[in-house]
Amino acid sequence: MVWLTKTIQKFKFNEKLIERTSRICKAMSEPIRLRLLGELGVHKQGKYESVGELAKALDKDQSVIYRHIQILEKAGLLTTSKKGSTLFSNTTTNAGEIINFFRKQK
Repeated sequence: MVWLTKTIQKFKFNEKLIERTSRICKAMSEPIRLRLLGELGVHKQGKYESVGELAKALDKDQSVIYRHIQILEKAGLLTTSKKGSTLFSNTTTNAGEIINFFRKQK
């Protein structure tokens, strides 16, 4: 039993990891954010889409999409780039791995 206790202690979460995991889970708790990640998804990785394109694809106002993009970006699940007044978004590797994980669940 001592070996088990030592093994568990090795893998204790530190506060930074707990905070990051919590931020990711909160960011993914809204269905629209999951749809956003799905729209940008693994099949489009490397391709940035504008807020306007995402709003049209998800049938939502651009302001709604923008707000959710900010939350996903803060959680490290999206990257953004701006050209002129247009904001473009793309998933990060972390988001791709999470999307793949959930796609494999039954």
